Formats: sequence, structure tokens, C-alpha cells
Amino acid sequence: MFVTFAQVEESGELAACATFSTEPLPNIPALAPFAAEGVWRLRKMASDPLVRGQGFGGAVLRAGLEACTARGGQLVWCSGRLAAAGFYRHQGFTAVGDQYTVPGIGQHYHFVRELP
Repeated sequence: MFVTFAQVEESGELAACATFSTEPLPNIPALAPFAAEGVWRLRKMASDPLVRGQGFGGAVLRAGLEACTARGGQLVWCSGRLAAAGFYRHQGFTAVGDQYTVPGIGQHYHFVRELP
């Protein structure tokens, strides 16, 4: 199952989007203590660099988290760029495990957030 959210500027331009899917946690020892049921993954998230810091990314992320919770979600995880770590932490996510490199993209962490 997939859910996708988008936020549009007053001009009609896409400001941010996020897609979530039901997907189990990867087999990584640092993730073993977390819930095995009701797991969702934040698959993709993007925001227009011209509007970053204006709340559009946070809005689509929160809408997605609410949708995951409404569908029985207990945990959301993602693979997030090191440069976005502050954003994810601000949104209630925790970095888990070691940094790793995604070829052609850069340093990442696995992030998790337990849902209410």
C-alpha cells in the first residue's frame, strides 16, 4: 500500500511531496528492537529548495504520519541523507545505527519514529 501527499504553493507550484509504503524494516541489527507490525517506510520525500524552511516539507511529512497511524501504523522508518538529519530529528525521528553511503547520493542514516 502506498500513500502520497503534496503541498502546493499559492502560485500552484509543487513545494513538497512525500510517499509512504508498507515495508518491513531492513535486516539491520540496530533496528531489531523496534516494532515488527504496522511498519511503514517514508520512501521518498522532496521539497523545492526555494521554499525550504517554510514548513512545506514538515506539513507533508505530518500528513503522511497521520495517514500511517490511521491505517494501523506503529512505526515509520526511512533512509535519510546526513544533510537532512536535523529536519528528521525536529520531526521526532531518531537516527539508528551507523552512517552508510548511498552511491552517487552520499552519507545516510536510518531514521525511525514510533507512532502514537
